[in-house]
Amino acid sequence: AVTFSIAFSDSAGNAGTALTSGTGSVTVDTTAPASFTVGTVQSTGGTVKSGYWNATNTGLDITLNLANDSTLVGGTIQLLVRQTAESPTPWSSATNLDSAYTIQSGDINGSKTLSVTSTVFEGLSIFIENFTMEFNATITDSAGNATTGTASSSLIVIDQTAPSFSSVAATDDAYKAGDVI
Repeated sequence: AVTFSIAFSDSAGNAGTALTSGTGSVTVDTTAPASFTVGTVQSTGGTVKSGYWNATNTGLDITLNLANDSTLVGGTIQLLVRQTAESPTPWSSATNLDSAYTIQSGDINGSKTLSVTSTVFEGLSIFIENFTMEFNATITDSAGNATTGTASSSLIVIDQTAPSFSSVAATDDAYKAGDVI
């Protein structure tokens, strides 16, 4: 008989229960998920205008591709957002956009769209009128290894203020009441 003891912890320092007997095997996975790029980000609901968030929008759809990697099943996708003015700020300091999504077996090796409600998006402390937002994600596999992707090229400008004007002036005295200008 071989005597052994396996003590382990995750990347956050949480200790697992030490193994001192038994049979079987132990798999150590220290390989981070493959690199990826976040795809399109699109406002949804109401009047949809690509690249903008307006007062009628009800959500955001964010698309990314997941690798054909079975270690992703049971892992998570954490969407990230920051103002473009914060671009020098590393993505590790960005704001989490909604709670993490748990990856299912049907999600791997394909495109996954995550939807965020207006309540969540507009509730962020960094949601400010006339600011431009950029989006990214961190994928963490079932062993706790994480990869932050390349940010989406889709940006969203927050513009919830309706246009207005205060006066109209004609440059010619030839107009009279009732004329259409």
